[in-house]
Amino acid sequence: MKRRAVRPSLPIEPEKPQRVRQTAREGTTAVMRAEWRDPDDVRPTAARSARAVSGYRTFCPLRRMMRQEGSQVSDRHIFAADRLRAAVDIAALGLSGLRDILPINSVTYRPKSGPSQTAQKQARACVEVARVWRLYTLGQRDLLIAVVIQNRTLATWCRSREKPISPARAMGMLLFCLDTLEAHYASEIDDDLAHGRVAAA
Repeated sequence: MKRRAVRPSLPIEPEKPQRVRQTAREGTTAVMRAEWRDPDDVRPTAARSARAVSGYRTFCPLRRMMRQEGSQVSDRHIFAADRLRAAVDIAALGLSGLRDILPINSVTYRPKSGPSQTAQKQARACVEVARVWRLYTLGQRDLLIAVVIQNRTLATWCRSREKPISPARAMGMLLFCLDTLEAHYASEIDDDLAHGRVAAA
């Protein structure tokens, strides 16, 4: 009996995300092409800047807006949005640390003296997110959740509204929300920039 030849499949490029994620236009699973400073290139000389690396990152509607000509979305808006995203993730999902993970057969002979460091960080993140939400009305909060947290485009948010809203008005509303968020995180952003903890968006 003659065996059928097996056609070799094309190799999968490990550095590229799945095609379905590349074709998605928005959402938390979508990706976009991006370029950022190489974190391993820590000692650029005076003659050159840090090496740039290109690849894929989670889709961010704010970064896409910033690339458009005449955009009023700034690096500082994106830094503030990233801080809010991180706080929301920590508040919702928490963190894990080596001290919190014990072997399944481990035995402890005394109760814990209090919540772990990661539990404390999660609690602080919950407080931080609550403080941010208090800066906004329900409609503004809805816009920030859609664009910043859920990575939805502004056009999608406009279409999802019960009462129609023009993209121009929604953009003005988003810029106001981003200005407020940037002012809230201004000292943290200044500190991150001064210590090189954030690079150009």
